[in-house]
Amino acid sequence: MVAYHFAQAGLSDAVDWWGKAGDLALRRGAYAEAVRQLRKGIDLADQPAGKMAGDPVPVATLLKLQIDSGQALIQTLGWSAPQTSAAFARARELAIGIEDPLERLTIYYGIWTGSFARGELAAARMTADALIEEIERRPGGIGEAVALRAKGGTCWFAADYAGAKAHLDRAVEAYDETRDAALSHRFWQDVGVSSMAAQAIGPVAAWRGSSALGGGR
Repeated sequence: MVAYHFAQAGLSDAVDWWGKAGDLALRRGAYAEAVRQLRKGIDLADQPAGKMAGDPVPVATLLKLQIDSGQALIQTLGWSAPQTSAAFARARELAIGIEDPLERLTIYYGIWTGSFARGELAAARMTADALIEEIERRPGGIGEAVALRAKGGTCWFAADYAGAKAHLDRAVEAYDETRDAALSHRFWQDVGVSSMAAQAIGPVAAWRGSSALGGGR
């Protein structure tokens, strides 16, 4: 209601309040509602300069709108949907010059999931490498397991089972339940459980591959 009235008054504050409404909807699992509210905030922010009164909308607010929109679209349209990828691609543009490692990891992970789900190996590998570069700048930081999980999944997809095992082993070791549990909302999974599940699948795939090639049982 606050966002609506600010918008009717032509005030730029409406963008921030639509973002707050969308974030609350996202956190309670009302994904379709979140998409609608975040879209209203983005559409208002995209209006030509001078259309709204008040201070300019901060880039950080625009960035959060795009990231939240991408997360809501994952739940409503799926990882591979063009709209989902477009939301994270725009977030990446907005994040240039912003030194928030968690935001950057979220964006890259959103882009990676789209490429991975569509079977675009080259794109998935490039984005997974970008995730690894992010965590190498800040070893032991929050989100490290997420990047290693993505890299491990990409290796597995490319039939590089040794590389997959190495990165997934590191992901499991890097996971800190106390520190990383809160990230499940941001990355749509408990990355510790996800890494262990992928870690378990790897040896099966490697065994099947060696068996198909005449390897041992």
